[in-house]
Amino acid sequence: MIRDLRLQKGWSQTVLAVNAGLSIAVIARMEKGKPVSKNSVRLACMALGVKPESITDVNVTNRVRSRL
Repeated sequence: MIRDLRLQKGWSQTVLAVNAGLSIAVIARMEKGKPVSKNSVRLACMALGVKPESITDVNVTNRVRSRL
């Protein structure tokens, strides 16, 4: 669904990544159904102008990465 929304806007993964403040790798993982954080989904949805609750096909992980 993220990919469909992105393509409807005519955006590349790079454009979505820049607008969302995410890496291209995170956008690619999201579109492939691989685990991403809730915050990443929230940021992508904000950039796309949709509510995160409306995205149902994204694999959200509860894992928190340490930034030490």
